[in-house]
Amino acid sequence: FIRDRTAAPYFSNIVWFIGKHIQELDTCVRNDADHQSQNRLADLVAEHLDHLHYINDILCLNITDLNHVLTDHLLHKLLIPLYIYSLTSTQRQSSTIDSATQSLSRISVTPRGSENNSPKVHDFSTGKVSCVVALFLLSQVFLILSHSPLIQTLSWIILKTDRSVFEKGVDKLLEYYEKEKEGKSLEDEASTQALSDVSSRDSSSSKENILDEQPNMNITDEEKQRLATTPTEGAASIDHPFLETVYTALDCSENDYAALFALSLLYAMANNPGVTSDITEQVLRPKKSFISKSMSSSKDVRYTYNTFLIEKILNIIILSCQPSCRVRLVTLELALKLFVQLIMCDGKNILLESHRSTIETAKTQSTALLRNFYKSEEIFLDMFEHEYCDMSKGSLNVEWLC
Repeated sequence: FIRDRTAAPYFSNIVWFIGKHIQELDTCVRNDADHQSQNRLADLVAEHLDHLHYINDILCLNITDLNHVLTDHLLHKLLIPLYIYSLTSTQRQSSTIDSATQSLSRISVTPRGSENNSPKVHDFSTGKVSCVVALFLLSQVFLILSHSPLIQTLSWIILKTDRSVFEKGVDKLLEYYEKEKEGKSLEDEASTQALSDVSSRDSSSSKENILDEQPNMNITDEEKQRLATTPTEGAASIDHPFLETVYTALDCSENDYAALFALSLLYAMANNPGVTSDITEQVLRPKKSFISKSMSSSKDVRYTYNTFLIEKILNIIILSCQPSCRVRLVTLELALKLFVQLIMCDGKNILLESHRSTIETAKTQSTALLRNFYKSEEIFLDMFEHEYCDMSKGSLNVEWLC
């Protein structure tokens, strides 16, 4: 009775109210070019975070029927049409984006500890918020919510959605996701069956496999490393419109405002307990696979990672070492946290030599820059020690950014 007669209209009103509040937040960001509404904007952000925590409290009750209704309303009427689809908004005037990013960044790096009757149609698909606001909102969703059915769907849509699918609308997008999920389940069952069949193969089958593998026996370590990379991840982002937008936001050539929110979103997705490894693997986490060795029953371990994203992060690191740096320390620190997660697997550093040399170059540049300050600033060592002590008191907590 509660699910059929009470939950649906109540959750529908909540979703509408949150959506209306978000559009008010976006309007405040767009119109705050002179930064006169920072207090108002901070209040709107704090109120939105309260809404997300309230939603999370309901989901954490683990009432299956209620969670199903709430998740359905959130996906169909708020998170996909208003949050995710705003990532592909074509109406991005530079002045509006600059105003939005700077306004949000002023409150995002500072820790912060009217009722309306809903209309007949609760639909936000016709309205979008600015791209940088969408990045900020989505990062908060992944930092606060952990309900697996909801988070799994959102992460798959952002990381895996094909351009041809998203253009068909929210309903078709969710239908496609359900089909993919069913297909994955069948594939897992088939893989399990295949593994059991492998153990019962006869020796003649093993000899055939050995002959097939002979051409690859003499490859060098460098060739193995090239095989370990997956260049298609970068190219595939062109066909993944939402992921492409996130990658584009990592450009810090002019400023790092959008990059901070993009990094927060990627980091939150990679570390959300509601997201399974099959979604983040090879995109936000390294992938581990096994290769059968010729003439032996043992297998080689192969590690791969998202080289395209690594190179985006390396660009941020390199830019942060320039004298006219436009990258804030918090952005650099978050980039490094994500960088380490992408290149560490089983306690091993799987970084390619080319990327390792880029890191060494950045280290050399930053050392040279520090050397100049050491010579020109009398109190440089005191300042350096003070900053180092502050950073050593505790690691960066992404939840504190907003």
